[in-house]
Amino acid sequence: MNIQRSTYLITNTLALSSYRQNTDHNSAMAAYDPSIPVIAVPLQNNGASSSTAAAAPPLATATIARPSLTTTKSNYQLPSSRQLGSLLQIPETQISLLQKQGYTRGLSTSLSQTIRTYPLRIWIVDNSGSMSNIDGHRFVETSSSNNVKTVPCSRWDEIKDCVLYHAQLASVLESPSTFRLLNDPGLGMKDCHQFSIAMESTDPSVMQSEMSHVRDIMNRAQPS
Repeated sequence: MNIQRSTYLITNTLALSSYRQNTDHNSAMAAYDPSIPVIAVPLQNNGASSSTAAAAPPLATATIARPSLTTTKSNYQLPSSRQLGSLLQIPETQISLLQKQGYTRGLSTSLSQTIRTYPLRIWIVDNSGSMSNIDGHRFVETSSSNNVKTVPCSRWDEIKDCVLYHAQLASVLESPSTFRLLNDPGLGMKDCHQFSIAMESTDPSVMQSEMSHVRDIMNRAQPS
């Protein structure tokens, strides 16, 4: 009985010790945060007398430089059309243009105020070869002016409609926007790789010329 009892106690003691080790290990792994750098710290000798133990050299520590949002300065400058802080409300004529596209008056007014939150819009336009695939869709008007339908098209035709629409919207809202093609279209035209709306001026004649330039590029460019 004593031998069996001793064996039982030893077995249960080992099991309890293993359980505690696994629990401590799991707790440590759960608390581990990989984003926090691990820095080696040499153990301190708490006055223990050891005449034979040699003093361990201090371990090297690594310093990780992290960018600071409070000290890092941006080189970004507001577009010249917004450097004077002129954030005028959208004119009534432009609200009418948005309403003709189906926007309500309240939504048209809200769109005009997005310039305060997004003073600059940057578009990266994918014109790679895969955009030739015919798995896109376009919205086209039907015989009824109040109805549209979707028709199949290439991805590039879908992207062209998207760019032209948002370029026109940027012109209406007078919101500085830059469009950059992923690949140089090689059209031999000025500013055909990157073009903008309302970046330099919000004069209607200037933006109309910019819009014509956008149409010309998007209609001539092909996936490459």
